[in-house]
Amino acid sequence: MHSLPPPMVAPRRQAVQSLILGAVDGITTTFAILSGGVGGNVTTGSIAIIAVSSLLADGVSMGISETLSASVEAVGAREARLGLVCGASFVVAGAMPLGAFLAMMSQASTVWAAMLVSGSVALLLLVGLGVVRGRTATTTMGRRRCTSVVQVVGLGGVASVLAFVAGHVVHLLNVQLTSDA
Repeated sequence: MHSLPPPMVAPRRQAVQSLILGAVDGITTTFAILSGGVGGNVTTGSIAIIAVSSLLADGVSMGISETLSASVEAVGAREARLGLVCGASFVVAGAMPLGAFLAMMSQASTVWAAMLVSGSVALLLLVGLGVVRGRTATTTMGRRRCTSVVQVVGLGGVASVLAFVAGHVVHLLNVQLTSDA
């Protein structure tokens, strides 16, 4: 007979939630930036500059936001740790699909091959985070884990598709505006 894992105590649960929040946002935001850049037909050098800058700035912003949201009255060591976990997980997790994209581009791959590898890395990470998210729920049933994976992957996918379409539309509008001039 399988025994259920012991329920997480509140501080550990909060740290896991901060880690998941930062990591999912880091992966989703970074891959959405790559998608928007590719959809907008932006040079890979420009995509890299924007993606790296955004990864670092957004990671700091996430850490600060998590720190401040953890306590409305005063910021203490616990809140600062949660912010650090959130910000660091944003940067580390977001760097993985970005690193895959940049590694592929450095090998003179096509941008589509780089996006395929980067997207695969993002997908695997989001599935893993969805499983962890499902395990930290109060119910540890398989259905909860599956639902969590679908939610995390689905929302990340929607963000990336929207970014690609937005980049492509802006590119088309820009092409139209410059050809009218």
